Amino acid sequence: MGVRQSVDAGPMHSNDKPSPVESTLTAVSPLGGPDTMNTPISALPYPPLGDPTCQTRLIRFDPVTESLSTDTAPIRCRLIVVNLRASVRHEYHALSYCWGGMSETSPIHVNGHIHYITTNLEAALRRAREIDRDQLIWADALCINQQDLIEKASQVDLMASIFTEASCCLFWLGNTADDPGDGRHAILEADAKKAFSLIESLAHDEHYTRRGNREEVSLGPLMKLQWWHRIWTVQEAILPQYCVAMCGPLTLPWVLFTRASANFRRHHYKRCCNRAVSSLKEFHSKIQELEDTRRELISDGGTNMNRIFQKFQDRHATDPRDKVFGLLALGATRSSGLTIAASLGADYSANSHEIFTRTALKLIKQTGLLDLLPRAREYDRNPHLPSWVPDWAAKNDRHRIREFLTWSCWDLHNASAGRKAEFSDYIIPSTDILGLAGVRVDSIAVVGNSCEDPEAFMPQPESSMFVNFPDRQWWRLVVKTVSVDGKYALGSGSYKEAFMRVLTLNYIDDYDMLENRVIRRRIAPGEVAACLREIQSPSQRQTYFQSKMINHRFFITKTGLLGMGPVDVVPGDEVFVLLGGNMPFILRKTTLPIYASQVGSFHTLVGDAYVHGIMDGEYVDESKKLLVHLV
Repeated sequence: MGVRQSVDAGPMHSNDKPSPVESTLTAVSPLGGPDTMNTPISALPYPPLGDPTCQTRLIRFDPVTESLSTDTAPIRCRLIVVNLRASVRHEYHALSYCWGGMSETSPIHVNGHIHYITTNLEAALRRAREIDRDQLIWADALCINQQDLIEKASQVDLMASIFTEASCCLFWLGNTADDPGDGRHAILEADAKKAFSLIESLAHDEHYTRRGNREEVSLGPLMKLQWWHRIWTVQEAILPQYCVAMCGPLTLPWVLFTRASANFRRHHYKRCCNRAVSSLKEFHSKIQELEDTRRELISDGGTNMNRIFQKFQDRHATDPRDKVFGLLALGATRSSGLTIAASLGADYSANSHEIFTRTALKLIKQTGLLDLLPRAREYDRNPHLPSWVPDWAAKNDRHRIREFLTWSCWDLHNASAGRKAEFSDYIIPSTDILGLAGVRVDSIAVVGNSCEDPEAFMPQPESSMFVNFPDRQWWRLVVKTVSVDGKYALGSGSYKEAFMRVLTLNYIDDYDMLENRVIRRRIAPGEVAACLREIQSPSQRQTYFQSKMINHRFFITKTGLLGMGPVDVVPGDEVFVLLGGNMPFILRKTTLPIYASQVGSFHTLVGDAYVHGIMDGEYVDESKKLLVHLV
């Protein structure tokens, strides 16, 4: 929802845009930052907000002339100011939508003035008026003065209240058209009808692989619509109590979407419907991540903002700062009613480097946890960011996020023995150096081949066996490096068992039929032999390796510890347990000569790791604690 006033440190990301103050022909999108609009926008005289921290504007449609129908009559409306904290509150519907192409605009009448908005928003307002012309509507592009940076920031901070208190949220997925173009904001009406029909049938617990049913392919165009892929629609889908999805002339209660997703999961795990096209799986994945976050939000424990930032990193935003601002409203907990990142707020006067660093530091200090240090591999990471700060603007597709979430098993481990993060009292001025307390475990002696190429997991045409798995090379490395006939370097058990637990990250997934969900748990001692057989089974090898090993590398430390870490790990990197982290971390020594005499050694973060034998606090020793400086 932001406007750029300052230039980001370092090279601009591809989704950075110039400030709207640079041109009078620019519209600014709360759902995607500033974009250039070809049609001039009138200076809309907004009714002033007395207190923008609790007041907002709502849209009231003017009556439609009897000679015109609601689907063809021009949109005429007025903006009224309301106080969300007043004792007598207005009932309204909030509109969740994507702005659409800024070069395609339509005129509407607002407070007696002609005002240009995107064609996608105009279609959404027209559909909302058809549903109930007397209902007040909240839509960000009209209800927020996009040229007022202070108002814009205060309204972003008010988003949680706006969407939570709406009597209904209308999800405008997109329009229907004879020619949907690139399919980002419109689809064929026939596809929309088939997709909605399939969702209804799944919601009523029908089998989706019944004879002659090919409706699941119609979900592809529906899931391509940009509503599913923008960062701002996440909180808009999670916060409201009641929601309705709209696509062109079609409407369907959102609860049917969630019920359809849950039924799909049950049918899939029961294997009564084991054929599912990718679009159906994507539908389930998108709904599930929203509903899982909603359940977190209303739980006593509230949401884990670190995980939310990671889970939705693949969502798009034109302004990179909105990758943070667009999710802050989800930090609310039922017990406190406040955001865990309440002190953050939207600040469009700061650049993305500052926002990402500030957000990461405050989350670490407020929670005492290092959950945001583990993250999916960032291929186009901003090199100017500190290594410990996530680059939430980095392009991470859905597959990389899934790989990371599969790899991430920090809830099952407790490497720092439940200790909260401890910070350095000595802060170097004007730097982004993070001082943390931890224990150095060991340095890495040798590394194996990487699991980086997804093609390595494709079966050969002439055989059902999968080839190019690196585990055989890894085991030969173990045999060559340590004495495998003896006990493992730490604790009890053999090297063969330790190797198996490293390959599986020491967890398995069970499906709970009663709760209709997957439960992740550690591998019990009596299950080791069965897991070894399963890993060696041709039918299961691909599942284990493709889900857990992609973009990771096996390593052995100098004292014989076995582990799995980032694909970038090299001999000489060091294994640390940092207080506040459930997983060990791989760090790499670096030098900053100007500060060397003041502080000592510095490290960059390579990533988190599974290291067998130190996952339950075995290495947390107060006498060995030292200060680690991450740059």
